[in-house]
Amino acid sequence: MIGMKRTVLTCMVAAGSVLAVAQADYPGATWNPADSTNFTVSNRPTTYPFHYVIIHVTEGSYNGAINWFQNPTSNVSAHYVVRSSDGFVTQMVRGKDIAWHAGNGAVNNRSIGIEHEAITTGSNPTSWFTDAMYRSSADLVRWLTTTYGIPRYHDPNVTPSTDLSTITPGILGHKQVRIGGTACPSVYWDWDLYMDLVTRGANYDSDTMPVFMQPGQEVEVIVRFVNTGEFTWLTGTGNNQVTLRTTPASRVSPFFVPGDWISSSNIAAPSSAVPSQGIGEYRFQWRAPVAPGHYTETMQLYHSATGFMGPELEFDVGVGVVDKVIDNVDPGFSTLGGWSTGTSSVDKYGADYRYSSALQRTPASAEWFVDAPQTGQYEVYAWWPQGANRSPKVRYELVGRRDTFTTLRDQTTGGGQWNLLGRQSFSAGGGFVRVKALTPQGSVVMADAVRIVGPVR
Repeated sequence: MIGMKRTVLTCMVAAGSVLAVAQADYPGATWNPADSTNFTVSNRPTTYPFHYVIIHVTEGSYNGAINWFQNPTSNVSAHYVVRSSDGFVTQMVRGKDIAWHAGNGAVNNRSIGIEHEAITTGSNPTSWFTDAMYRSSADLVRWLTTTYGIPRYHDPNVTPSTDLSTITPGILGHKQVRIGGTACPSVYWDWDLYMDLVTRGANYDSDTMPVFMQPGQEVEVIVRFVNTGEFTWLTGTGNNQVTLRTTPASRVSPFFVPGDWISSSNIAAPSSAVPSQGIGEYRFQWRAPVAPGHYTETMQLYHSATGFMGPELEFDVGVGVVDKVIDNVDPGFSTLGGWSTGTSSVDKYGADYRYSSALQRTPASAEWFVDAPQTGQYEVYAWWPQGANRSPKVRYELVGRRDTFTTLRDQTTGGGQWNLLGRQSFSAGGGFVRVKALTPQGSVVMADAVRIVGPVR
């Protein structure tokens, strides 16, 4: 997680926190505001430009820091607080407003302050600076520097001054800007590692991963990432080599293809060098296991100097002998109640789809007859066109040979793809999937297509 700077003395905190409902600026943070007497309401960057990110340590607990910034007598605050154990981030002051963290009014006006949970005066100060905290903070700083136009640069030679012409814009420690002196964030803060993490980042772009494969089937897969860092990703050896690997580290994948993968846990290098803001393609062969079943595979980019980076991807792949789709125009589909036919949604399956109001005197329902080719347990998927007016609680029923499995799905998201509903045992020549238009008032339920994959283990 991450935190903010303050205006007074060294970085310190108190105890406790109160969760608020509003949304944070940073997508990865929880919003929990500081007391209104501990910061200045402003309208940055109209009032002041953004020049700095200031790094702090709390010299106390994560909850204590939050509580301290919510104490009206403290006269301090920071924009963000980051937890040591897992990197969880809380935002306490809006980016447009001025937190009191730096001990330097001119710097406060032009900076974002981040507090990191640590006690550097104890017997084991380095234990607080966890990999999770460094990586989470670096993700936050990449977002801040992109959003506010702050250089991703650390000048170790900057010293405190009220003359901002002597303070290089970028990412600085509290001790570099505080008038009156402080050791924060201490000699234990690893600036080399931190700046490596800040200047190397990735976002997921797209993939061609199949959701179903025949046992032993081999296909080519492409996974794409955006290089959000400062340096070009290299395809060979060197400090900027970025490959795609299985997670956890060194885990042998059941989809490993000898001779195509770099190793059983190191999948592929990018097809070509990837410049900053470029899209890197990772192409590799993907061979399904011989045993039918449902497999979950996880992978992540790995930087040769700093380790795993960017988002961890999780793929669900069904391996079986049946992959059957029943569309809303197929003989196995039927409806009860008020349903209309639509064609305008671009993320539909096939030529059209059916839709119904989610609130009626007699709830409408739609049904797909599975007609399972053989008795067994199957993965069941649904496809729908998403939209803002879709119901967030759509009830699906998987009617099997012994019971009915019920699950809810949010149709405002997940459009244009197969969404796993669950597993169900169907008898040969039997099985149904039903969707019901129930709640909430004013929303719409979609009935497009379903898919069964299996039998699975």
